[in-house]
Amino acid sequence: KSIGGIARLATLIKKIRTENDGRVLVLHAGDILSRGDALTVYYGGEVDLAAMNAMDYDAFTPGNGEFYFGIENLRQQTALVRFPTLLANVVYRKDDKMVFQPYRKPLASVKLLNIIKDVAGIKVAILGLGFIRQEHPSAWPLILQDPIVVAKKYAPLLRKQADIVVALTHIGLTEDNKLAVEVPQLDIIIGGHSHNQLDMPVRIPKPDGTGEVIVVQAGDYGRFLGRLDIRLQKNENSQYHITKVIGQLLSIDSRIKEDMEINKLLKRYSEPLEEVLCTSEVTLTNPDS
Repeated sequence: KSIGGIARLATLIKKIRTENDGRVLVLHAGDILSRGDALTVYYGGEVDLAAMNAMDYDAFTPGNGEFYFGIENLRQQTALVRFPTLLANVVYRKDDKMVFQPYRKPLASVKLLNIIKDVAGIKVAILGLGFIRQEHPSAWPLILQDPIVVAKKYAPLLRKQADIVVALTHIGLTEDNKLAVEVPQLDIIIGGHSHNQLDMPVRIPKPDGTGEVIVVQAGDYGRFLGRLDIRLQKNENSQYHITKVIGQLLSIDSRIKEDMEINKLLKRYSEPLEEVLCTSEVTLTNPDS
């Protein structure tokens, strides 16, 4: 009741967007369906993704928790939303075809959150890397490929197309740190899976001395919204590089008002679960009490 809540999260995101018009990306690193409540279970995750859709997320990388409802359910639910579901390292066992698209291609109109207000036209590429529990029946039709091997394939291609390359991952902090070391074409890694509460970004120096790979993660259970502000500057080759990074975790608690639009959406989905099916003419008690 007092910590978390997607309607409070929506209020925070809306506020940040208002203060930084056109310069915000909102990303989710997976497991929004994991250990779901009654609404999540009843609708197979549709309500969760519908809320994210109403909040205008820019991209989503599914976690292992999303697969427990079955791959076809996940594909069906993600097909209903506007934002892309990105996952480069999970393929079908039968034919090696990808389950989801690997990355969001650079968009000339996208501008990253930064503290130079006149930055425009920053090209951002987002690469999705994830994890599935292959012993679980939901993963039997799938193959999990090494995320670092896959990132080494895609990141150089994206580097040629984009000003900023972001890996949106659900592989855990240890793997994120390895990814930063082995794939220096990345600029930012926004991670999940290991539930780490990183109050400050981790900075991994690039081997060639051209800067750092920034690694962030925002804990678990929707207790925080991770915010990363970056400042960009062009070098003599007209390439952008990050000159300043400010990372912080914003607490989601009862001090934040709930967004009315998201509350209405949740109420619409919850009404069928609140229908009274029958009543008892006698008082029912627990025999063990």
